[in-house]
Amino acid sequence: MSKSKWAVVFAGLCLVPAAVAIAYAAGAQAAAPVQEVVRAKCFELVNNEGEERAKLDLTLDGSPSLSMCDETGRVRLILQCSNTHGLSLQMFDRDVTPRLALSLFEDGRPEIRLLDSKGMDRVLLTVESDGPARLDLLDNAGEVHATLGVLPDGSSMLVFRDESNRPRVSLTEIQSRGSGLTFEDSQGIVRADILVAEDGRGVMNLRGPDGNAFWSTR
Repeated sequence: MSKSKWAVVFAGLCLVPAAVAIAYAAGAQAAAPVQEVVRAKCFELVNNEGEERAKLDLTLDGSPSLSMCDETGRVRLILQCSNTHGLSLQMFDRDVTPRLALSLFEDGRPEIRLLDSKGMDRVLLTVESDGPARLDLLDNAGEVHATLGVLPDGSSMLVFRDESNRPRVSLTEIQSRGSGLTFEDSQGIVRADILVAEDGRGVMNLRGPDGNAFWSTR
């Protein structure tokens, strides 16, 4: 046998122990016992470059929190179970500005908030703990300008407010009584109203600065 062939055979014989060792290590790893419970104060999930993409830890007051980051490391989502404020889920845009928030408070009230590019509330949807639902539309200063709601007795309302958050126009539907449209001045005094009773009777009133009607279709 030539020297070159002996070299090949020798190299092959040297690789056998290495292959056996690798196979043994793989088998030992596969047979390693699986821990049913893992306890820690923080878990970090990283990508192949070692960059953090998700983190499960505790806040300063001991509340559990899960945060997720995008490919640039910016936080885009936070899920938290607060010790005092209930459950919350926040979603952020690429500037790490909150744009959507879902909450379930300790008293059982669910709430959805939609925010603008400055992180200001613009839409607020909530259901009170005793049942009434309300949808608020806010301006860029955080003031409510329109409210759509359902009252505890099942009546519904739509209210438009001015820049000082005072009700100016209200459209209501009252259970078993009819519906109405009222207009208020800047002092909160009703100056005009249109009412339609359950039996179909309609009434329109024009009122003075004191709220008393000076003209009516009654």
